[in-house]
This record gives sequence, C-alpha cells and structure tokens, in this order.
Amino acid sequence: GISSMKDILLYDPGVEKYSNRPEDTVDVTIAFDVLEHIPRDELPEVFEYIFSHTRNFCYFTIHCGLAAKTLPNGENAHCTIMSEKSWEMFVSQYNKNDIPVMYSFRIPLNPAFNILNL
Repeated sequence: GISSMKDILLYDPGVEKYSNRPEDTVDVTIAFDVLEHIPRDELPEVFEYIFSHTRNFCYFTIHCGLAAKTLPNGENAHCTIMSEKSWEMFVSQYNKNDIPVMYSFRIPLNPAFNILNL
C-alpha cells in the first residue's frame, strides 16, 4: 500500500511544482484527461516513457471529442482526438512489455463536441 505521499510521484509539465519528469520506475501510472492534450506526433515518446517506467499497471482516462476550451492561439485544447478503438490500437503499439492497461473513455454528450459521431 501507499505509506506516505512520498510514495506518489506527480508529473505535470504545465505546473511548475510538478514539472520535473520523474526518472524512477513506478508500480502504477495514472493519467486523467491528459493524453488528448498532447499532439499526436509527440504521443509515441510519451507512451515509450510511460511503458518503460511502469511495472504493473496503467490507467488512462481519455476524452474522445473536442474540448469546450480553446488555447490562446485559437486551437482546441484537445489536439488529439481519436475513437476508443483507435486509442487502444495506438497505445498498444508502444506497450512492448504488455503492461495491463485500463481505459475510461469520455464521450461528449454535446453533438457540437462529438466530431467523431461516437
């Protein structure tokens, strides 16, 4: 079990306090509503890092539609939008150690944000 907060490594490049990427290997990696904000061409490096630094399990919550917010440059905050199956197939390419992965996909209820018609 977790005995203290020092057993939890936090990483968020957008938050100064947590912007140093951990080099330690961890038992579990959790990413809540993060992956869809990463440009698709940067995802291979992200998944290679995740799977080379995770021992036992990954849990990913991924939104599969447009975000309600836009970036200062006018682009949608969700820059990588794929269907559930596409995400699973994409991620599996980089899971060379067959780490178990559990997904929770968020499908937009508002048709304006559901560009994949899921």
